[in-house]
Amino acid sequence: MAAADSGQARAVAGSPQQHPPGYVGKLPLSLKAGWGVGSMGCLGMLFIVNVFVLFFLVNHLGVDPALAGLILFITRIYDVFSDPMIGFLSDTTRSRWGRRRPWMALGAFMSGLALILTFNVPALASMNAL
Repeated sequence: MAAADSGQARAVAGSPQQHPPGYVGKLPLSLKAGWGVGSMGCLGMLFIVNVFVLFFLVNHLGVDPALAGLILFITRIYDVFSDPMIGFLSDTTRSRWGRRRPWMALGAFMSGLALILTFNVPALASMNAL
């Protein structure tokens, strides 16, 4: 009986591994590099905006550098909690335009509005009023 069991084990171990439908396998490095290079433009723009926000807060609004850093840190903490929720909403959305398009359209509009509002601060009585 032991010989039969070991024969079955060898047959299972030697058989090709079954993959789920749609399994692609290992992606070539050129494809990974292409996706990485393609995302550099967006990431570069986000980096530039983040640097200018810090510069704007400290040099133009007169916010203490530690407070400006804390403000940017709080936005990252907010991202930790909001990103999974938005991902869940995006994954469960069913619309005639698809799952992602409504969120991308709303995000594009909201991002443009947020960028405009970020650098348009109302005139205050004192620049140190913040």
